Amino acid sequence: SRFGYVIKHLALGRDHGDTIELRVHPALLPRDSTLANVGGVLNAIAVEGRAVGPCLLSGRGAGDMPTAVSIVGDILDVARAKLNGTAGLMTRGIQLAARELRPMEEVSTRYYLRFQVKDRPGVLGRIASGLGARGVSIEQMVQEGRGDEDGSPVQVVILTHTARERDVQLAIADVAKQDFVAKPTRLLRIEQG
Repeated sequence: SRFGYVIKHLALGRDHGDTIELRVHPALLPRDSTLANVGGVLNAIAVEGRAVGPCLLSGRGAGDMPTAVSIVGDILDVARAKLNGTAGLMTRGIQLAARELRPMEEVSTRYYLRFQVKDRPGVLGRIASGLGARGVSIEQMVQEGRGDEDGSPVQVVILTHTARERDVQLAIADVAKQDFVAKPTRLLRIEQG
């Protein structure tokens, strides 16, 4: 909340022409976005198309049993298409063309990174250098707290500009090899909502 975000569980799909991006994970959304304010028993789908522009559909969730029945129905539709040798998904008379999925390491978005490190001179610079060496640009960096003489770790929180997943993961792995790292780095992707 310090940066103006809330955590939401998202399923995302984007058409990139030659590939489709599909992913499901918790993500940070701006607190004032419409999707960030969907809560309780409500679910929502945000769609953007050339003809309609941005569109949000919201309503009550179906509950455990109706959701389970729908999932089983979808699995059966996929199985039928596979048995019939149909390209893509054949469901209820509609055929979707087979499309290549964009690998997760090629996805580009913004990131929230939380490092737990020993409070020593030069640590912030080494983290920034590790990210920069992989082409990951920092939007904001905050060190929370101050380490005690007993060597207790502090948190360094970084928000990045848009970066490619592969570069962020490689940068985190590079930083993890440093002697000042106290715990594994936490990562959340930031979406616009």
